[in-house]
Amino acid sequence: MKSFKEFLIQEAAPGSNIPKGKTKVSVFPGRMAPLHIGHHKIISSMKYKPVILLVKGVGTSADKTKNPFDEQYQEYLIKKCFPKAEVRPVKNANLTAISFHLRKSGLEVAEVFAGDDRMDSYKQMIERLNQGIEDEGLKYEVEFHLTPRITSATKVRDAIRGDDEKTFRQLMPRVLWNEWETMKEKLKDA
Repeated sequence: MKSFKEFLIQEAAPGSNIPKGKTKVSVFPGRMAPLHIGHHKIISSMKYKPVILLVKGVGTSADKTKNPFDEQYQEYLIKKCFPKAEVRPVKNANLTAISFHLRKSGLEVAEVFAGDDRMDSYKQMIERLNQGIEDEGLKYEVEFHLTPRITSATKVRDAIRGDDEKTFRQLMPRVLWNEWETMKEKLKDA
């Protein structure tokens, strides 16, 4: 098994001295199935350009009752709310590897947002990034933000399945209210 230092250096290769990204970004990993008022509030509070890590792993995507929307539709919903957001589909939220990848592409992770269900594992990754390996140029300065639980995508999907448009509207950003019929249609087969 590799040490954390060996992992960091391998991830940073070729050439372990990667300069900091030029553009600071705020990162928010999640399934967004669908994006709801809680997600909207979090993304609206970001200091920097939002990078939404759309988690589309094999296991998480297989359960169509929890993940009825395809990647393209989810990205469409996010971009409809936040046109300047960058959406990056990922198989998992390995923040260490993702931070390296973003840095290589000129983006510097400055903050990460996550709920209490993911807090421990994400916080561990962020703390390791922040400790970094200074002599290898791999130190980060990432701030962690615990997100409040406002609602859940499960409640949104349940409202749609229950033909409860009033609750749907209470849980969704206004800009997505006109997606009611489309989401109902997409949930028929899930």
